[in-house]
Amino acid sequence: MTEAIKVLLVEDAIEDAELLIREMRKGGLEIIALRVDTHAELAHSLHHFDPDVILCDYSVPGVSGVSALAMVQQQRPDIPFIFVSGTIGEERAIEALKQGAVDYVLKDNRARLLPAIERALKETAARQALHRAEQELAESEERFRSIADAIVEWIWEIDVNGSFTYCSHACSTILGYAPEELIGSNANNYMLEEDGKSAGNLAQSAFANKHGWRNLTFRWKHKNGSTCWLESNAVPLLGSDGELVGYRGADRDITDRAWQQDKNERLNHFHAMQSGINSAIIRIRERDALLREACRIAVDKGGLKLAWSGFVDTESHALTPVNWAGEDAEILSGFGLVVRDNQAEIGSIVNQTIDLSTPVVGNVLDSDMLHPQHAQMLLQRGVRSIAVLPMVINGRVTGVLALYSSQSNAFDCEEEALLKELADDLSFALDYLEKEAASNYLALYDLLTGLPSRKLFIERTAQLIQANAQTHGRLALVVLDIRRFGALNDTFGKAEGDQVLKLLAKRLSADGRINCARIGSNTFAIALSELRSDADVARALKEYVFDCLALPFSVGKQEISIAASCGVALYPADGAHVDELLGNAEAALERAKLSGAEYLFYTEGLTASVAQQLVLASQLRQAVADKQFILHYQPKIAADDGRLVGFDALIRWNSQKHGLLPAREFISILEQTGMIVEVGKWVLQKAASDYRYWCKHGLNPPPIAVNILAEQLQQPDFLKTVCDAVLGRDGEEAAAIDLEIDESALTGSIDSITPSLRILKDKGIGLAIDNFGSGRSSLSYLAKIPLNAIKIDGAFITDLTTHTGQITIVSTLILLAHALKLKVIASGVETVEQRTQLQFMGCDELQGYLLGKPMTGTEVETLLSSLSRVRGA
Repeated sequence: MTEAIKVLLVEDAIEDAELLIREMRKGGLEIIALRVDTHAELAHSLHHFDPDVILCDYSVPGVSGVSALAMVQQQRPDIPFIFVSGTIGEERAIEALKQGAVDYVLKDNRARLLPAIERALKETAARQALHRAEQELAESEERFRSIADAIVEWIWEIDVNGSFTYCSHACSTILGYAPEELIGSNANNYMLEEDGKSAGNLAQSAFANKHGWRNLTFRWKHKNGSTCWLESNAVPLLGSDGELVGYRGADRDITDRAWQQDKNERLNHFHAMQSGINSAIIRIRERDALLREACRIAVDKGGLKLAWSGFVDTESHALTPVNWAGEDAEILSGFGLVVRDNQAEIGSIVNQTIDLSTPVVGNVLDSDMLHPQHAQMLLQRGVRSIAVLPMVINGRVTGVLALYSSQSNAFDCEEEALLKELADDLSFALDYLEKEAASNYLALYDLLTGLPSRKLFIERTAQLIQANAQTHGRLALVVLDIRRFGALNDTFGKAEGDQVLKLLAKRLSADGRINCARIGSNTFAIALSELRSDADVARALKEYVFDCLALPFSVGKQEISIAASCGVALYPADGAHVDELLGNAEAALERAKLSGAEYLFYTEGLTASVAQQLVLASQLRQAVADKQFILHYQPKIAADDGRLVGFDALIRWNSQKHGLLPAREFISILEQTGMIVEVGKWVLQKAASDYRYWCKHGLNPPPIAVNILAEQLQQPDFLKTVCDAVLGRDGEEAAAIDLEIDESALTGSIDSITPSLRILKDKGIGLAIDNFGSGRSSLSYLAKIPLNAIKIDGAFITDLTTHTGQITIVSTLILLAHALKLKVIASGVETVEQRTQLQFMGCDELQGYLLGKPMTGTEVETLLSSLSRVRGA
């Protein structure tokens, strides 16, 4: 139930008071009314009746309206005062409002009374609520200040620019600054530079997301110059509009704890580094690999900024970095130090002679051992401490492990002791590895040529066999024997013969990927892996064996030519294990030596096959030089009405020995030998030339499609090659040439080729994916590459009318292509049923022997002429 409103009426006329009370109750107000008409009664009722609203006649004999208003304003200004009179004029009413009355109502217009009272009560309630809020805020602020000044944590507030707007007195104890010294200045001015940057980055993120932070540690600069670690917590301050206006936080001084924790962490890092490097010493048996791992462990486990190792050159005495790990390796650019008799000589790196026979530790900030310019460069790069660990073998410094830290005084007494142990451990390990390496080298390498011995060759080839087994590849093991090597020694001398062996070894091992060994006085073994076909075997033999023997060897002032016999065994056909393969290759070598053949395979049939591939590759090189290629053109027709809509350019080799050969007989050899790039360029130029010729003679030819392979796409001048051929030069008309890119060429190269393809499409050159659906690429490529069409792989068309699954696949491909606004071409259409099915599924263009066989240029001209006559008729 609503509480009744207390109304105090200052009115001498009882009848008028009754009318006002009746008007209020008529309007629905629940009121308790009291009438007064003297000054004393008004004063008494203000405090004892405690009215909610006062209604006052302007002219009351016992108390005037003006004096009543003045009394109320002085004693109870919170009570709304309304004049209700029949005599007040407009000027008096305005003056009354200025003096504090909230409204005035004429007695002959009592309808305004109720709204005036309600508005006055609402305004009063609002003022009282605001007053209470202001009072509570003041009390809260006072409570906050008293708490902030009583606790040891530093309470602060900053604005969105990072400037202090409030600081508690604890900042005097923690940082040495009085609050007034900090207020108005930016917080970053009092942090260490690195922490200031970190805090700035944090602030940007926090401002963007309107969130605070907890338990973050920053380093601050005390007024006396020392460093303090403060743990910070903060919450965002939001304005009335919800926008961020600043932060309020509390920071606790954790300097002692942080210093001890930092020291413990640093020691833990050093122990972990020492343990990791000692473990590597036990595990790693090669010098450079060990020091590379030591550098990595020093950075990853030791928490260091940079670590590098290097060795002193025995002739130049120069010490240069060889292995390194960590950030900012540019520090080492141009680094060079001369070390003689275990002393680092004065130069651009050091400012004084330094004894390197024991670990050298220095704080870059205050050390005078470094050259000033080098020290300044390290400081700019964030290096604060360095340590140099010597590797001493037989009393001589052979190298160093250098450690760079971003912390000052990172290497104190306890760390120095650990570094001394580590330097001794590394020195012992390297000494042992040198002796072990010398012993192992004699067992695993040939002293004359530096090639692996038979033992190491067998180990490495066994690994290659395992790798080929996983990829289902082939491996050729070749054993090569120099013919009449004894006669060569007798003729030119043993020293010259040894030189020939070394030069041959250098040629055979020029490609670091080839496993090559010397297994006899004039016998070498070679393992060639990742071979897929007889053509691959032929190519590898020519490139890595026969080409090495083709040129003479320069020995002194003489040119010495040699010949060799080779035996070849293939994995897995001739053996599953390296010993078996090597024995079979040596058996094939013996047969080759007896027969006088240049090479023989253990499996006799392969000798003829590989020989054929080698001969074919040689003939193709001549064919490329002589341009023994021609183009045939296979028609493409529109699926809906059978119109001629294009030609597909197909290369043929017009061999004098073999006759006219289709692409499948030689294209793989062109790809493997790299000749495909030059031949592909010729095909583009020839197709464009034929197109222009037919246009010139009024034959109105349709566009010609030219196949593009992966090797062509990878050429840096691919874009220029296409534009020169298709768009023409020196005023030539552009030829309507479409590029059909083999689907396999897209694997792994989308991002690199897309810009070039986009340029070609913008120039009006049509682009299609050939053999689409063969399974080597992703459907997502369709959305990435700027295409005009796709050509469905012929394998799908072959089984189209016999396997329902193929119908589903082809139909889906057509729907997908059309959704992407791509034209669909079907190749390999051989039957009427296939054509009918493709027409039903909405295929756009068809190509195959059913619709037209490949034609010579002359036959194309005849076809185009007949079509022109038909159109003319």
